[in-house]
Formats: sequence, structure tokens, C-alpha cells
Amino acid sequence: MLLIHNLSEVATPEGSTARRGPEQGRVRRLRGAEVVCDDAGRIAFVGPPEDRLRRLGALPEA
Repeated sequence: MLLIHNLSEVATPEGSTARRGPEQGRVRRLRGAEVVCDDAGRIAFVGPPEDRLRRLGALPEA
């Protein structure tokens, strides 16, 4: 698992499905966010640290 934290800003599409056309321009801008990738390299989480702790719990130390 990979944790990228203390990001100054992340722009992520709204929702959890693919977007087309003008919908691609609708993004959420998050400050101080984290990105977690699973062992297969897929994005498992994007958001504030407190939401990650609530959803995924503490991550194993490296």
C-alpha cells in the first residue's frame, strides 16, 4: 500500500464513475489531502486524513 500525504491540493472528479464531455470539468479541490493506492497500484482513497482513518483505519508502517 502506498500513502501520499500532506498534499497542498488534489483535484479529483466528483462521483465514482467515469465522466464524459463537460462533466470532466467538474472536480473537487481538496487541500491537505491524502491519496492511498492499493498493492495493485489502484487508487483506493482520496480525501482528508480523518476520512481515511475512518474508512481504512491506520495503515501499516513501512
